[in-house]
Amino acid sequence: MAYGVLITPAAQRDADEFVGYLRGKLESEVTVARWVDGLFTAIDTLAEMPSRCPLVRERRLAAVSVRGLLYASHRIVFRHHDTTVTVLRIYQASRRALS
Repeated sequence: MAYGVLITPAAQRDADEFVGYLRGKLESEVTVARWVDGLFTAIDTLAEMPSRCPLVRERRLAAVSVRGLLYASHRIVFRHHDTTVTVLRIYQASRRALS
């Protein structure tokens, strides 16, 4: 079953902020574009079998079926319900737990 994938404004902001950070740190726009392409390719994989991803480690969020997918140094946090996957946040996996 294929799911529709939605990206919340907060998740889009997260991605945009990291792209801005990369542009400030890296001289290669090709490397930045490669990261962005990889991120959205990873997000697109959620259209098939999103439940393959584990529940997040934060118990409060796991209790409402929030899951995570790792991409490079980032965690894509999402929920799926019926026929839709909603990407809630995208943030560095090394960061403290979501609150």
